[in-house]
Amino acid sequence: MAAESLAVFATLIILQGGIQQIRKIWQAKCTGALSLPMTLVFFAKDVSNVFFGIVLGLELGWPLILMGAVSGILKLGVTITFLLYPEKLETEARVGYH
Repeated sequence: MAAESLAVFATLIILQGGIQQIRKIWQAKCTGALSLPMTLVFFAKDVSNVFFGIVLGLELGWPLILMGAVSGILKLGVTITFLLYPEKLETEARVGYH
């Protein structure tokens, strides 16, 4: 029970952080110092976690499936922002904020 609670809590933290990151990018209309290749590497990690959870079976693997799916969807959201705002402003890329 404690492990399941921890997995759900960690997923909620990932969700909150990802939403805030995407929100910040939308407000700034700039990806800042974020790296598209690194975002795609993390997306690949999330997809592999989902597949590993599926291989384990739903009973044991649901925490991996949940965390990987939430994180992967957020990484897709970040990737979309790279398509919408392809240019990094020099000042914001160094500082990260307005």
